[in-house]
Amino acid sequence: MHIKLNSRGITLVELIIAVSLLSVVLAGAYFFLAFSQRVLVQTEAQFEAIQDARMAEMKMEEDIRGAEAVKIDVTRHKAVEVQDGGMGLTVYTDVDKDGTLQIVQYKLEDDELKRGVSAVDTTPSEWYTVAGKVKNDMAGSSTPIFEIDDKTVNIELLVLDEKDRLSENPVSVKTSITVRSKGAMD
Repeated sequence: MHIKLNSRGITLVELIIAVSLLSVVLAGAYFFLAFSQRVLVQTEAQFEAIQDARMAEMKMEEDIRGAEAVKIDVTRHKAVEVQDGGMGLTVYTDVDKDGTLQIVQYKLEDDELKRGVSAVDTTPSEWYTVAGKVKNDMAGSSTPIFEIDDKTVNIELLVLDEKDRLSENPVSVKTSITVRSKGAMD
């Protein structure tokens, strides 16, 4: 009795087909992972930029909510005033809660939103950065940071992340803050 074994192996054609199918599956997995990595980096950059802008807006909100109108010499000033075509803001508020109003000013300088505080009749001599990588003055167009509508201060920051991963497309972060003091914006 003869036992016939199937001694047939894998042919070259079958091997080429198997390797081709495996290559297609691996290429698909690679492109999926590369796409996922790009989305993750983009999302992380947007999160960083938004977080930076929100922290700055929270500081501005603290200043604006308690703003009061003030009279300096013979000139009456509203509690909040916009300067430089919407690129600067002056707020009259009691920063240190000692019963005396101070001037808080915000300005865009070298792609940084800066804040300075001084006595009512002077200008701030020291400034510190509240938001970095602010691009409201990008080449070709200028988007105002500050606008006032009645008692509401509208703020829009176009921001980048620290590593400039959003250089072509800054994130827009907008907020509206209402001045609460009675008669402050009349």
